[in-house]
Amino acid sequence: MSFFEKKRVLVLGPSLSDASIARIIAEQHPDITVDLMTSNQQTSIIPNLNVIPFMLEFAGPVDATFWENKLTFFKEGSFKYLTSDLLNFIKEKNEDYDLIIALGLEFQRWVSWRNLRKAIKTPILCPNHQAAATEFDKLFTKDILLEIGIPTPKYNLIDSTKVIDELDRRPLPIVFKFSKNFSALGFGSWVFKKRSYYETVPLLVQMTSFVEQEIYTEEFIKGKEVSVHFICNGTEWQYIGAARDYKKTYEYDLGANTSGTGSYSEVNYFTDEIKSTVFEYMDKLMLQLNRLGIFFKGIFYMGIIIDENNVPYILEINSRPGLPEMLSILGNVKSGTLLENFYRAATEDELLPFEQDNSASVSICIIHKNYNHIMKLNSKLPDFSDAPSDIKIDYASHMLNKFNIYCCLTATSNTRFLAAEKINKYLETKDLKDFRYRKDIGFLE
Repeated sequence: MSFFEKKRVLVLGPSLSDASIARIIAEQHPDITVDLMTSNQQTSIIPNLNVIPFMLEFAGPVDATFWENKLTFFKEGSFKYLTSDLLNFIKEKNEDYDLIIALGLEFQRWVSWRNLRKAIKTPILCPNHQAAATEFDKLFTKDILLEIGIPTPKYNLIDSTKVIDELDRRPLPIVFKFSKNFSALGFGSWVFKKRSYYETVPLLVQMTSFVEQEIYTEEFIKGKEVSVHFICNGTEWQYIGAARDYKKTYEYDLGANTSGTGSYSEVNYFTDEIKSTVFEYMDKLMLQLNRLGIFFKGIFYMGIIIDENNVPYILEINSRPGLPEMLSILGNVKSGTLLENFYRAATEDELLPFEQDNSASVSICIIHKNYNHIMKLNSKLPDFSDAPSDIKIDYASHMLNKFNIYCCLTATSNTRFLAAEKINKYLETKDLKDFRYRKDIGFLE
């Protein structure tokens, strides 16, 4: 790649997907130095991947009650990593890099980052604040889909002062949602098949009351879900891949939603016919976004549900990679194209088609046993340094001293069953203590 003159790339962000993208680029391009600037205290065993830590800022002491009250935790800004120190680093060092990658929603919506982007010449791959609205404001996107005739579940607004009364009048199952993105709180939507929302919903409404938003229910569509990923250069797109995502805490898709417990790619029921229909949706959607003055440059995610008649409905759109779907998707992408397309997208150049391997890729996430509740401080994952070379390990960046809360293991094989079995056999040798994982990832379709 002749346009990589400095042979150096900077990846920013605390997400596991950011860390995995940095790892994959470094592995695919040993001649390019990749700097991963993250709040993680991880180290790198890849010679050309450097981890540059930056400290988290906290509004209070990190003690036994730190995670107990999520309302206080997020409302009062107890957790902060987008700081002036980070901006100063980019100002001073940006010319050392051929490309800066910052895919997280937090960067897309950060006003100071927006101003910085105008002041530097180094290409940056990061959707702008207008593109961020496609994820952060769910009803903004929902109304666009409905207007241009793309199938998406219909919705009905709820009076926030009469939530329970209105839910009691609506037929089961009920899909309960907020218009603004609350992925940091560990949820995006709730499906109630019984009237078991009397304690949960009031708490959710209280936890999110500090953001101006709409509360709504959505039409329930029965079917199979698939997460479809594209890369966009502002006006055009290329398909990267699709994955089956697992959100529930326990096997057989039971328990509460998490930010992700695993995924596999490719997906057999995402047939060529359905894929072609989704590509038509993408063409119409990009054209409409451009008409609205939104030129999306980055990773574009469609959450799809395929109903019993094989009609794909768009459940949601995200302006960043899905986690952990992107891990298994990239496990199927042949080397080389990813970084070049990142650069082409950032500079509005023509994108290249991605080539898929014929293998299957599975990602299994390790989560805390008390996920979404009070977690034990200083819970520590076992040492994974003895993992076979064909099992890739990525850590999330939210680490407080020795407090790991998330990591993901990815493997490829001829089938998803063999890939999943490879990871499961390795994890059986480990004492996870305060952590757990789902053993049906890759096996449950």
